[in-house]
Formats: sequence, C-alpha cells, structure tokens
Amino acid sequence: MIKIFGLQRTGTNYLQELCKKNFPDKITIVHDFGWKHGPIAYTPLHWVEESARKKAEDKEIDCLVIIKNPYTWIESIKKWWPKEYGYELSIEEYIEVYNVRYSSYLYYLRHEKPVIFYRRVQLIRYEDLLTNLHGTMNTIYPTEKVRDVNNVPLSAKFTKERKVHYLSPKPNDRVTKAVDWEIIKSFGYHPIIQ
Repeated sequence: MIKIFGLQRTGTNYLQELCKKNFPDKITIVHDFGWKHGPIAYTPLHWVEESARKKAEDKEIDCLVIIKNPYTWIESIKKWWPKEYGYELSIEEYIEVYNVRYSSYLYYLRHEKPVIFYRRVQLIRYEDLLTNLHGTMNTIYPTEKVRDVNNVPLSAKFTKERKVHYLSPKPNDRVTKAVDWEIIKSFGYHPIIQ
C-alpha cells in the first residue's frame, strides 16, 4: 500500500495517478491515515477500513511525501487558494504553511525505523518526476517500464507547457525572505537571489 502526503498544489494527484498506473498491485490510499494535505499523524486503527488496518498492523504501507519548489508552488497556490477557500493569504502566510508542514514531514523523513504505520517515509520532489520520471518512480518500487499519465483528475491545466514552467522558478524576494531555508534546503531547494 502507498499513502501520499503533500501540500495542495505540490503534485499529490499526479503522484497518485502515477502510482496507480505503474504499481497496479499496490493500493494507493487517499483518505485513510489522515488528510493527504495534512500532517503525518497517528490515526486510531479502529477509524481505518479493515483492508488497510491489517496492512498498518503489519507495517506494509509505504509513505510518500511530495514537495514542490517554493517559488513555483507560491504561484500555483495563490491562484488556487482563493477559488477553493474564498479568501486570500499573503505570500508570507502561504509560506508559513509551507514551512510548518514540511518541517513536520522532515521529522518523519529523518527516521530510519518505521514510523507510526509506515514501513518507510520517502521524499519525492515534483521536479524530479518531471525531469527523471523513470528514475524517480524506480526509487519507490523497481519497475522496468514507467508510464506517464496524460491527464490528472482535478488538474485541468496539467499540460506539457505547465510541466516546463515548473522547472523554471522565478525569483521572488518575498518568498526568499519567508522560506525557512534551514528546513527547505534539506529537500534540495535553495534561495534564488535576484
């Protein structure tokens, strides 16, 4: 079984579809064990579906955490958030959410032993899926042929042009100042100075 966590607009739906297409023998959990955009947290097993409960008890669930570069994430979340929630946040407030969530994920990523129900917790960078899909998917489970997905449910604007856009982050002084680089450098991202 696979459980995916990551903030909104980081590629959780894309990764979910990739896992379903490339690892059909693995069940991708969406709702059990917490909200996919929330923190990795303990969920009482009696709240979990029976099929997932046994996997959890046997620690047969692999947890994937997906992250996107903060510079391209901010562009995406600023367009999406007001439509979804009906209000806007400042760049600094969005980045505070980003800092706090990925700080909590980093805690679990640094554990070498299984945590909570998960056999392992693994980081997936969105940009790595775009630049090295085969290699990145093979870090999850070895597979000879990796298939990309052409469309992602809930993501009407998922196009080749958007993929290229995400690989070209633009500098933003407010993002640079607000990101907790001590945490985010652990994920392989660095400030872009104008």
